[in-house]
Parts: sequence; C-alpha cells; structure tokens
Amino acid sequence: MYRNDVEIGRAAISGVERLSGTHIYAALATVDADGRRNWISTASVGGRAPNLPGLASKLIIAPEFLSHARALITPSTTLILTDAPVSDRTHSAPGFNILTTETK
Repeated sequence: MYRNDVEIGRAAISGVERLSGTHIYAALATVDADGRRNWISTASVGGRAPNLPGLASKLIIAPEFLSHARALITPSTTLILTDAPVSDRTHSAPGFNILTTETK
C-alpha cells in the first residue's frame, strides 16, 4: 500500500486464482450490512472486473494488515487490481495507491 508516494504497508495475498487484466474501483461512502465498504467498478481492461465481495471472501491475508488497510480506506479511495508488474517504470505519482501481491 502506498500513500502520497510512500509505502505504508505490504502483505502477501493468497487464496485467489491469477487475476487477468487491470480493474479500477472507487470506494463509496456506503457500507454493507457487515460494515464493509461498498465499491464501484470504474474501469476494466483485459476482462470482466472481478466481483469484489466474492473476491474478498476468498482472500487469505494477515488479519493485522487487513485491519490496518481497512482503517485507511475512505470514500473515493482508488483500488487497482492488476496482473501488470509494479516497477520503477509503472510506479505512481503522489496520491495514487498501489496494493500488490508481490513481496520484497
């Protein structure tokens, strides 16, 4: 996870099949009955955008990291799911957050 071009967290994610394409979501101000943030798919390239609640139910991620990440998500937070590698050439500008399954 990045905030203002500074990495603020990193965790391995497993439990899902390989993602295909790049999919962008925006966090809404509403939450579901379980208190989880609602999201809207805003763009998708290379396939149909995954259903986030379905995807989230399959994820295996450290509970501490997930709790920390959820606390940082506010309305209009952008979530990008992609199979493209994150590198110096694809690194984002300040204010653009990237969460990747790659670990250092």
